[in-house]
Amino acid sequence: MGRAEPGPGRTLAPHLMGAEASTLIQPLVVAATLGIDATTLAESPYWIHPALTEVVENALLDLGP
Repeated sequence: MGRAEPGPGRTLAPHLMGAEASTLIQPLVVAATLGIDATTLAESPYWIHPALTEVVENALLDLGP
């Protein structure tokens, strides 16, 4: 998934593989770009909006009963 620098926990070299990689990589790229440490990333919401899962959920809800 990537690495974090020991001590300060700076996010280094984020990488993912798989069908949802384009959705899951975003918070890791934001952390690496902005210098957000691993602990802060794990405890704070830096997620893209809307995420692919939210788009699917809203589409299903729009179908009605």
